[in-house]
Amino acid sequence: MSSPAIGSDGTIYFGSDDNNLYALNPDGSLKWKYKTNGKIRSSPAISLDETIFFGSYDGFLYALNHDGSLKFSFPAEDSVHSSPTIGLDGTIYFGGLDGFLYALTPEGALKWRYNAGGRIFSSPAIGPDGAMYFGDDNGNLYALNSNGSLRWKYTVRGWIESSPAIGPDGSIYFGCSDTYLYALTPDGGLKWKYRTGNWIISSPAVASDGTIYFSGGDHCIYALNPDGVLKWRFETGAEIASSPAVDSDGAVYVGSYDDFLYALDPDGALRWKCETGWAISSSPAISFDGTIYVGSWDTYLYAVGKDVSNITCCLSIRRIKEGESVQIFGKISVNVSSKVIVWFSSDGATWNSLTSIDTDEEGSYFFTWNNIESGEYFIKASWQGNDDYYDANSSIEYLIVEPSTVESSVGDRLLLVSMIAVVIIFGFLLMTLRRRKILRSTFLT
Repeated sequence: MSSPAIGSDGTIYFGSDDNNLYALNPDGSLKWKYKTNGKIRSSPAISLDETIFFGSYDGFLYALNHDGSLKFSFPAEDSVHSSPTIGLDGTIYFGGLDGFLYALTPEGALKWRYNAGGRIFSSPAIGPDGAMYFGDDNGNLYALNSNGSLRWKYTVRGWIESSPAIGPDGSIYFGCSDTYLYALTPDGGLKWKYRTGNWIISSPAVASDGTIYFSGGDHCIYALNPDGVLKWRFETGAEIASSPAVDSDGAVYVGSYDDFLYALDPDGALRWKCETGWAISSSPAISFDGTIYVGSWDTYLYAVGKDVSNITCCLSIRRIKEGESVQIFGKISVNVSSKVIVWFSSDGATWNSLTSIDTDEEGSYFFTWNNIESGEYFIKASWQGNDDYYDANSSIEYLIVEPSTVESSVGDRLLLVSMIAVVIIFGFLLMTLRRRKILRSTFLT
């Protein structure tokens, strides 16, 4: 049920009801695991120094080093379901089922705690001005100052398990069991609320354009404009506790109790869905290469994404004369008609497009580069990929183009003429001397 978090080196961290926090390599192999004395439904948070923070139902907030060794543990007075949030100054914030919101120093010492009174499943969110927002199961959404004092609270008619999301203008969005998604102003006033058909325990996501994505117990994924007007909704086969994740292209990913992970286009159309062995309440995490990681009740963590591709680049010859041609050819590892870009560089650092060329149905391409000026060139090919495969770049080839002829200078030409003249004169002298010798011999005879 814990949602994955991804480290800067691609390591995937997540918790499990078997009491372990897992660290996996990007290829899915186990890096290490750390056992606690309770199930782990808290999602890990990773600090700038790669410390991993998470809570356990054994009542502790844990901090692990990058190698899986314990850095420190902090005892709360009840189970920790809330996922930690790390402030700009390194302060760690988390809620407990004991009703307290805790603030710890990066070394694990208590800075302060605030007694909300109700159990805190919600993970805290930090506003642009440093305010701390979280909800409890008594139906209160709290705003605290950075020192732990109460700024304001807003009360609704249900429990709040949804973690707040902050919009570009500072608006606070959260869902509630009373079927509403709420939008509050930074000072705690109601902007609007949007009613759905059932509870909302997942956390909303706010895209860069201000669109709010959320899902709930009525089986639907929603997209609202910043003013609360519906853009679209998409219905799955069961309730949704998973929080949506939005990638840089605007695609939306969310899991459902119907066992599927869904990928939707920005307009709400189904891009694809991937079936797991049981329900999904874990929220998806998107890695830098576009891979989506999500956990399932079937006890597996899934990595879903495109397949890896590659492309070759070959030269018919690696040394030619100026003005001659070279053939550049290769193949994408995928049998697909597409476009390939051939690049060249004179220094191996600044690349220029030589040509964009269509491949055949098998992914092969062929190009003739004519009338090349003398010089040294680096050459490579690239493919942008498609919906099923990642993009690819070839290895770099090296081409030497030698000058076709070496033109002599004026001085060189004068020297040549002088040498020819010397040879002619020397030959003439020899012939003259020889002739005189013959005449003299004849006279004496």
